[in-house]
Formats: sequence, structure tokens, C-alpha cells
Amino acid sequence: MPRPPAFVGRLAQNIRFDGLWWRRLAYVGSVYGPEWWKRHSPPAIAAVLFATVGPNRRGAVANMQRILAGPERAAARRAALAMFVQFAHCMTETMECYGPRPKPIRIDLPKEDALAQALADGDGAVVVTGHFGNWDIAAKALREYGRPINLVMAREVNATTHEFVRAARERAGVRVIYSDSSVFSSLNMIRALRRNEVVAIQLDRPVGAGNTRAVPFFGAPAAFPTGPFVLARVSGAPLVPVFAPRLGTRHYAIRVCGRFALLRDARDARALDRVMEDVVQAFERVVRKFPTQWFQFAPFWPATTVAAAATPVRDARASARAPVSAVAECDVVVIGGGPAGSTAAGFLAQSGARVVLLEKARFPRYHIGESLLSATLPILEALGVSDAIAAAGFVHKPGGTFIWGARDEPWSFFFREDPGGRPHAYHVVRAEFDHILLRHAAALGVDVREGHQVHSVDYDGVTTVNATDDRGSRTHLAATYVIDASGQQALLGQRDGLRQFDAFFKNLAVFGYFAGAEPLSGPVAGNILSATFADGWVWFIPLHDGTTSVGAVIDAHRFASAAAGDPGALYRRLLAACPPVATRLQTARLVSPVRVIRDYSYCSHRFYGPGYLLAGDAACFIDPVFSTGVHLACLAGYLAAQAIASILQGAAPEGALREYDSRYRAAFERYLNFLYFFYDHHSDADSYFWRARKVLGTESGIDARTAFVRLLSGAGDLLDGDAALAEDLATRHARMSAATQRGRFAAVPGAELFRVRGTLGEMEKRTHEKKYRATD
Repeated sequence: MPRPPAFVGRLAQNIRFDGLWWRRLAYVGSVYGPEWWKRHSPPAIAAVLFATVGPNRRGAVANMQRILAGPERAAARRAALAMFVQFAHCMTETMECYGPRPKPIRIDLPKEDALAQALADGDGAVVVTGHFGNWDIAAKALREYGRPINLVMAREVNATTHEFVRAARERAGVRVIYSDSSVFSSLNMIRALRRNEVVAIQLDRPVGAGNTRAVPFFGAPAAFPTGPFVLARVSGAPLVPVFAPRLGTRHYAIRVCGRFALLRDARDARALDRVMEDVVQAFERVVRKFPTQWFQFAPFWPATTVAAAATPVRDARASARAPVSAVAECDVVVIGGGPAGSTAAGFLAQSGARVVLLEKARFPRYHIGESLLSATLPILEALGVSDAIAAAGFVHKPGGTFIWGARDEPWSFFFREDPGGRPHAYHVVRAEFDHILLRHAAALGVDVREGHQVHSVDYDGVTTVNATDDRGSRTHLAATYVIDASGQQALLGQRDGLRQFDAFFKNLAVFGYFAGAEPLSGPVAGNILSATFADGWVWFIPLHDGTTSVGAVIDAHRFASAAAGDPGALYRRLLAACPPVATRLQTARLVSPVRVIRDYSYCSHRFYGPGYLLAGDAACFIDPVFSTGVHLACLAGYLAAQAIASILQGAAPEGALREYDSRYRAAFERYLNFLYFFYDHHSDADSYFWRARKVLGTESGIDARTAFVRLLSGAGDLLDGDAALAEDLATRHARMSAATQRGRFAAVPGAELFRVRGTLGEMEKRTHEKKYRATD
């Protein structure tokens, strides 16, 4: 059967009862109609809707039966009709109030105002409200407190009314933050609270992909979103329930029902539950007094009573998949406490999930990979940990300086050159940085268990994680999902044979730490220095403890035996062969052991499996020249938390996991694609800039140098359109890898763009006598 033309669909949306045509008709009557129309038309319109919109009528009647303690159905129908009438009156008065000809509105303010006291303290306020009374008029009235009001809302179900409603609210000075499951929505909420503003969130309807808890409400458990409570805990802002019942024509009251605090470092797992129960009880008292003003048109309680009020709510698909609520000890087990694991666990805890993190070491512990990218900062900020990281005193990294390519002169880039990015990143001591992230995850409510080695993961409907702690005690945890963030150990990826090594990048890194090294100075002070030499390249990273991380990346096949025999001698020889770094170490002394790590690039052919997903180095690893390790780990943690939170909320698992795989793989492939080209040491800086523009898919819109900065800052990983780019890059990379293994890379279509003839093997032919000197 042929599909109807597009205009037919738009017409159907417009003339639906919640469509734009009816909204505009109601707006004209509410703003320009005579007084008798404004007073008497709402009941008539409400009666028509009550008679014709069956699902909403049945939902309202079912809710009224619960609120009014099981009256006969006729009484519940009368109360439901009264609810429709009150809703019509509130809509009429809202449109009049927000229109060009508003009438005076009487609003009774509370004598003891917890909201005013909270704003006086300067921490902002998380206001929880509901589809009750007239919040739009209340929000406009709350502007009298002198602080901006931000409404957090889901987008309109009917797309034709979305822009109409948004514009009306903004004209009235009420900002709207849409809960679109993006890192930026939560980030905007936290920023508003830090500006001592009000962030108002609906209590009685989950928005976005956040989790819910079942809380007693009118004698039976009902699902309430954890989002407002987690936001209050993460931001440190007080939580204030505020409701606005209608008392008569253009007459409302503001009911402020107390003030609640959730400490950011609270480790009591029941603290959030207790505050939720207190707030829901306050909401119940208000609804009990004004039952026909709770505008809930869908059944709010499940058809059958849930046995335990505190049991997290699961959808039918999750229940069919496994009896999670009956046997699971937690929602998610995270294996590994590095940046990927801590970030994923923290975001999941923010969404209200119950998370256990198992880490085999006891922190702080040593780890390589000290240099961050600037695009990691928004992720850390959304997690609520950026203040702790800033307070640690890590070295600011404004960009990077390279002695790389066809020219011997150094060239630099700066994060500030991307107008949409952050002006700096950090060089971190990973033992401190990782410990900060792990402690913060615990503060968010994650059950962190250090000294726990995971030795197997079983899946039989429920995923069971088996671990042994460093005292020999065994632990068995059942969970809905597992995140394998175990690093290069890749417990599940190795078990299932998912890892595929890149035939082109098989290197070793030999590294150590120096005290007294000569740092870069002037405009490039704080930059990472990456310098090529005949046998590979060297990194030079200043750290806040007074040491400098210095490492040489070399071909594994050629240097494996030397690295195994006397790594110290090999290290000294390699550094001496790189004059730009050697001259900065003339008066420095080595203050650490010389370490060697295998630096092979690899990628798993899929990032998820039955009951689990892979994150960070457990999924993929890339050559460290672009300092992408921590950034990709934190990005994976954020994306993994998004995917699993949506599954816990009821999304189809396969779709959510495929989207995670696509988005994370796209970020990894961007760097890998560019890395092939970057390793052509015969290119010049301009070639790198133009290639970055191609990799980002930005043939127009930004200049080539900005594209290079955006790619190396990681900002491209937060852009839209990842899925299409991932498919394209995956196809090209598979073709390149296969050709490289057969020794026929030059035959690959488009190989001339990569110019990989300047590999490390050819660089060995370059003279050792040529002097390089990094200028400031």
C-alpha cells in the first residue's frame, strides 16, 4: 500500500487534540476572547475531550480510584472529569498570562520560604514539582526571587506544538533545558546551579534516560525518577519541593514543602532512598488536598501491585530477559577502576543505578598515559569531578608542539584555536588522577571494592561476576550488565576472541621520569613535545610533581631483544639520538626505573556481547602520539553509561549496544585514520591540517588548521553524525588493514592520500648527524 504524502502526516499531527491548530485556537480564545468565554468555555472543551479521548480518560479514572481510596467507578469518573476541567482552566490562564494582554494573577506566597533561604545561601536550588496545578504561572512568579528559572522538560510529544510552547516560555523569561540524554543537558543543569539559579524538574514523569525507583505513593509503589535527587547530590544544591495549586479564577498559591540536602560525599546507599520517600510523601499530601489538580492522564501505578516498594522498576522486556529484580545484587558491575570504569560507574550512579566496581589493585597505583585532551573536560565537568581535578594542581596543557614531518622546525597547535572547544587540558600524574576519579565514583554512591581480581564472568540470562579479593575471599555478583573496563587485560574481549591487532602499528615504548629537565617556555610552555628521530619518536611531558615523563616509541620487531636485555642502555641510546629532547635532559637526572610496555594498536571487532560491553583499553588501543588514551577512556565511560542507563530504563538492549559500538568506534577510527597519514614523516604541517579536515568530514565550515585542532582536542568526538562516519571509516580501515597484512597497501584505493612510504623503516635511513633544536 503506498505511503500517504508527507503533508498528510503533518496535517494529522496538527489536528490531533494535542496538535498546533488546537493550541493556537485555544491561544486566540484565551488571549483575545471575552471574559465569559475564558470562564465558561474550559469546562465545555474539557467535557468534549473527556468523552472523545479514551486512553487519557481511562488513565485519569484509574488514578482517581487510587487517590480517592477506591471509590465506585462513577465517583472516580466525576473526579477525573473535574481534573480535565481544572486542566482546561489552568491552560487558559497560562496562555492569557504568557500572551500580550495578561490579566493580573493573584499568587499567595508562603510565610516561611525554604526556597528563598536556599537561594540566599548561593548554591542554587533543585526544585522538584509535578504535573500539578499551574507550574508555568508559578515559574513566572518565581522570577520575583531575583534568580533565573530553568525548566527541565521532555520535548512535546506532538512535534507541531514543540516550538510554539518553547517560544512562549522564553518570551516570559523562563528558560527550558530539554532532557535529551546528552552529556550537555546535565552539564547545563550543573552550570545553572553554580550560577545560583533555580533548576526545576518534574517529579512525576521520568524524562531522558535516567533511572527510576519505586516509592510508596497512596499506599502502593509507583515509579519516580531519581534524576532530581542525583542532581542535588552531585551539585551540592538543596532540593526544594514546590507546587502551585489553583485556588480560584486567576488565583494560585505557592506551596514550598521543606528543604532537603544530599551530601556529595555521602556513602550511605539508603540516603537517596530516604530523601525520595520524604519528598514523595510531601507530594502525596498536596495531591490528597487537591486531587483534581494532579494532571496525570496515563495510569501511574502498575496494573498489579508490586511486592516490594523499594524494588527498582523494570520493564517487561527486562523481566522476560532475566528475573533481575529477584536475584540481582546490583544493576551493573564494572570491572576496573581506571578512567573508563570510574567514569562509567559515576554516570550510572548519577542516573540512579546500583553499581559495584571491582578493581584488582589498591589505589593510588602507577599508570602510564599522563597527557589529556581538552574535550575530556566537559565529560569530567558533567560527572561533577572537575573542581577536584583543578584543585590537584596538575600542569595546564595549552596544546602540543611537534618536530615532525618534512620540516626540521618545530610547529605547534593550541586548543584555544577551536572556537567551540576548551582552552587547555591537563598533564596528570595518573596515580593521583585515577584515584580522584575512583573516590568521586564512590562519593556518587558506587560500591567500590579495591583489591578484587575478577577471574570469570558467566552468563545464563543473568550475568554473574566471580572475583577473589586480596585476602582470598570469593565474591559472586549477579547483575543486569557488566562493563569490562579491565584495560589491556581485556578480560571478556580476550575470552571471546574479539581483539584484532593492527598490522601497521606494532611498537614498543621505553620510558622513565627525569627531574631537572629543561621545560618548554614562552607561548608553548606546558605543551607536550613530540619529536621524531631516525628510530621513532619521543614524548616529553611536564608534570606537576617536578618530574618530566620522557618516552621513546620504537619498532617492536627491531628492538624487542634489546628492550628485554638492557632497557636502561637502550633508553639512553634512543634519547641521545633525538637532539630536541636530549638537549633538554643535559642537566637532568633519571629518578625512576626504566619501563618497557608493548605499544601495539588493536581494536575489538565488536564492543559488546551477551550481558556485557567493553570500554576503554579493553575495547581498543591506539598509538599514543595524539595522547588519546584517557580521552577515549572517559568518552567510553560516558557512552557506556548512556547505553546501559537507557536499557535499565526500558530501551531495547540490542539497539542501545549497537549505538554505543558505533559512536565509540567512530571516535577511535577517526584517530586511527589520521594516524596512518601522520606517520608519514615526509609530510608537512599544512598536509596534516588538510588531512584532519577530511577525517572530520568538514570539507567546509571550518578552516584546515581549526579542523586539526578539533581532531587533536577530541572535540570531534562530541559532534553528531558519528554512525555514518563510523560505517565509512570501518569499511576503509578494514580494507587498509587487510592490504597491509598482504604487503599490498599501495594498491588500496586512496592510498596515495596517506603517503605511508615515510614509515619508521624508511626513517632509519635519515642521517643521525642532522641537528634538531626545539625553539620556544
